[in-house]
Amino acid sequence: REEGGDRPTAVYSLFLKGTLVALSEFRRRGWHCPNDISLIGFDDAEWMQVTWPAIAAVVQPVREIAGNAMEVLFRRIEGE
Repeated sequence: REEGGDRPTAVYSLFLKGTLVALSEFRRRGWHCPNDISLIGFDDAEWMQVTWPAIAAVVQPVREIAGNAMEVLFRRIEGE
């Protein structure tokens, strides 16, 4: 919301493509991370590490979460 001089100070993106789109839009507007606006992505991608500075990302241990979920599911199926 640039018209009123009120623009966000940070963006949290839930999708990799959304993070890339946000970064592209910041650059189009001439905003620099993290001086003008902060950007945090969800899930890490290699390209996030080659930006300067690197984009912060929330990283979840998906394999571990899935493994635990399957373990619980199989225990329930077996009646535990």
